[in-house]
Amino acid sequence: MGTLSSFYMSGTYGGLTFYVVNGRQLVRSKTSINKKRFFTDPAFAKQRQYSQWLAIASPVASQIYRQLPPQKGLQQRMTGLLITWLKQGISLAAAAQRLIQLWFPQPVATQQQNAAAPTLFTNLTSLYKTAIHLPFVPSIANKAKIPLRI
Repeated sequence: MGTLSSFYMSGTYGGLTFYVVNGRQLVRSKTSINKKRFFTDPAFAKQRQYSQWLAIASPVASQIYRQLPPQKGLQQRMTGLLITWLKQGISLAAAAQRLIQLWFPQPVATQQQNAAAPTLFTNLTSLYKTAIHLPFVPSIANKAKIPLRI
């Protein structure tokens, strides 16, 4: 990867791609991967599956994370846990419940407390419904059929 210092340009010209990262102008050779190839080539099936899991797990983890005080890296760990559970075949609702129970343990009910669960996550139901209707809903049942590149 080469660097340029005299001028800034962005895009692909000929066989070279120019771009800027952290204020530095970089150049590399043009890649053969494009959008059509990514979505049709069987070699990218596993990457497509992971992007589908991420598209479903990230908004759910974000919704749960917003109920907590900010902590560096916590939302990414929550998303990672959700993806791990989705890979194991656990439903989105069950995985979200696990995550809620992990970060919001239920207090022991006393006589003064109401044993009913708090309704902090009333909008998670709508989030589940949204995730089900996403254009890239993962087929977890068919995950064994994903070809692996070796």
